[in-house]
Amino acid sequence: MGILRRTGGNMEYLLLADTLVGRSSRSDLVLSHDSVSQMHASIRYREEAWQLEDRNSKNGTWVNGECLTQSHATRLEQGDVLRFGARAVEEWTLVDASAPATAGASASTARLERYVTQARLLIHDNLNLELITGRHTHAMKGRVPYVVLQALAQERLGDRFRGCPLDEEGWLDRRLLAQRLRNRDINQDIHRIRQDFQRLALFEDPDAVIEDQREQGKVRLGVYDVRLA
Repeated sequence: MGILRRTGGNMEYLLLADTLVGRSSRSDLVLSHDSVSQMHASIRYREEAWQLEDRNSKNGTWVNGECLTQSHATRLEQGDVLRFGARAVEEWTLVDASAPATAGASASTARLERYVTQARLLIHDNLNLELITGRHTHAMKGRVPYVVLQALAQERLGDRFRGCPLDEEGWLDRRLLAQRLRNRDINQDIHRIRQDFQRLALFEDPDAVIEDQREQGKVRLGVYDVRLA
């Protein structure tokens, strides 16, 4: 699937077929160190391999200790250590060099046969997500539709604090949810969220990230172990 793991921890990032790396919020993999350029590098899957290209960064892009020539794509191999900028704080290892998962991939090759309900979800104030499955953490860049996840997490945790039964925990009327979020198109937001989880290709039923009670017009967050940061 193409997975980067950050040095010194268990943070992982699932590569898109075209991944922009940089400090800009428009990047796919957003890095915070000030030696990283706004649009630092690109990682693309081309010719049956992952390729890394420096985008004229100020402090360089490195593979296994060697600085890349600017604007020249370098083929990557599993186990390669990538560094973006001047410090090892932004050092990542390509731990999985397989092709990116596609919507048509079979469950046996693209999914880990896990259920959304067994995952842990950390939602940051800026809507960046950390999805934890087993010992692996998958970083997801914040998107506006994730305000729905944030609101549903607040509802679920509030009900838990109030001692609601598990079966009743976290359910919220769609119309009330839309009102709380300034009349957003909740159906469209939920569709986009489910698409994002489907692209991860990690779960048996990625749509279960948001559960439905269609007859009652209610929804809730399908992840039980959720935290807000």
